[in-house]
Order: sequence, then structure tokens, then C-alpha cells
Amino acid sequence: MKKTLIVVNDMSGNSEGVDVDVIRFVCAKNDDIHELRLFSPDQDYDVSGFNKLIVCGGDGTINNAVNKCKDMAIDIFYFPYGTLNERAKSTSEGLKRSRRLPCMGMVNKNLFSYVIAAGSFTEIGYRAKSGAKKKFKALAYVAKVLSAYKVFNIKAEIVTDNETYGGNYSLIMIIDSDRCFGFKFNKAYRPDDKIMHLLLIKSTGKNNLWGKIRMFFPFFRAFFMGFRKEYHSKKIDFLPVKNVEINLEEKQLFCVDGEQREYGGFMHVEKLNIKPRLFIMQQ
Repeated sequence: MKKTLIVVNDMSGNSEGVDVDVIRFVCAKNDDIHELRLFSPDQDYDVSGFNKLIVCGGDGTINNAVNKCKDMAIDIFYFPYGTLNERAKSTSEGLKRSRRLPCMGMVNKNLFSYVIAAGSFTEIGYRAKSGAKKKFKALAYVAKVLSAYKVFNIKAEIVTDNETYGGNYSLIMIIDSDRCFGFKFNKAYRPDDKIMHLLLIKSTGKNNLWGKIRMFFPFFRAFFMGFRKEYHSKKIDFLPVKNVEINLEEKQLFCVDGEQREYGGFMHVEKLNIKPRLFIMQQ
């Protein structure tokens, strides 16, 4: 008999919709079940001794789960009950059943499921409070837009498979999804390939009114018009990548699957096969 841990993140935006009995019937009806609910960011759990992990929550919940299990031959079933559920939507949209996700991105030694980004607007992903997300859903993120409208000057050198880029950037993003923050802008995304996409938007100068006005246009081009293929302009570079090396002059806060992480110096990002068997489930 398999030993299964069911983890429900009650801080997630739609956790009130979780029906553990149905999930148990679908994924673990003959297993030895252990159930845990998470009520605070400081609460943790241990997967040692379990053959199967079922997690219910948002993008941060799946990020936490796969990193706990990255060296384990374990089955992970992820049920999306977050506010935006970007990973689940980009993987399983239009499907009537689950899909296995055999590959994920890795930054240094940590896996990420769909995005790692620093710079303008990225703080929206980790600044929205749990209570606001449960009450206002996606509007909790919208409320953070004005305060996050800032011109960044991230000094970095970025080395891809074929090219080297460098300078001051307002946004550095590596995405393995067709969307981020609800903007379905990456039309070049394919769920079954081993490609990620790198988006670089150069800084428009100081974080003042003129800088913010100039910043509007490249961000509008990127997120409202989107990309179907590789694109390069004076302010924007968008291209497919398998490996990326980022050298940061100073430490930066990154949004990693909606969670805050700090990186500085050298970062290596790649997409690789993962040891756990990860299944993205339908609600």
C-alpha cells in the first residue's frame, strides 16, 4: 500500500474549493492517507517516507513541493487552487485530463515551474497578501500595479546559448509558460518542448515621470502585443533559450513562481528532466 501525503495550502486564493474526499478518490483511494493543511508561511512539512504527494494550492505551492522532492522518485499530483494558477493554465489549458510535466527550469540548484523574473512589476507576484487574494482574487494583484510601476536599473551580463547581452535592464525574465500575471503574451510557448524564453527590457533611465512614460511603450509591446517568434529591437530582446548565465552587479529580488527570492552574482538557468513524476491535474 502506498503512503500518500495530501497537503492543502489554506493560504491559496481558492483553497475554500478544495474537496479532499474527491481528490482522495481520484488519486489515492487505496492508499494510506495522511492529510496536512498549511495556515502560515512559516509552516513546513516533510515528505520523507511517502510514495506519493498530492498538493493543492497556487504556483508557489507547486514550487515548494517539487523542490522538496527534486531528488526523489515520487509521484506528485498538483491541483491548482491558487489565484492565477499560471503553471496549470499554460500546461493543461484546453485539456479534459491531467498532463505530466517531465521537465522544469532550474536556477542554480532550485527548480521553478514557469517563471523567474526581476525588475519592474515583478514584485506584484509576491507582494499581494494571502487575505487579499482570498477576498479579491486576481484584483489583489491589480491593486499593486501602480506602486510597482518603477523604472529599474539592473546592471547585468546575460549569456545565452548563442549570444551575449549586457547593460542596464528594467526587466529580466526567463519564462516557461505562455503567460505571466494573467498576460498571455508568449505565443511562442509549446508545453512539450525543452525550450524556455528570455525576455529582456532595457532601462529607460531614472525612476521619474519621464522614465516611467518612456517605459510604458516597451512594456506595452511585450505584454499586450506579445511575441510569436524571436524578436529584437532597441529596447527589447525576446528569444528561445536552453541555458542562460546571468551575472548581476548587485543583489536583486526575483519573483520565482510568485515567491520572493534574492539572487546576486552568478546565476545559471537551464531546463532539465526532473526525477519526480509531476502531474498537473484539472480542478
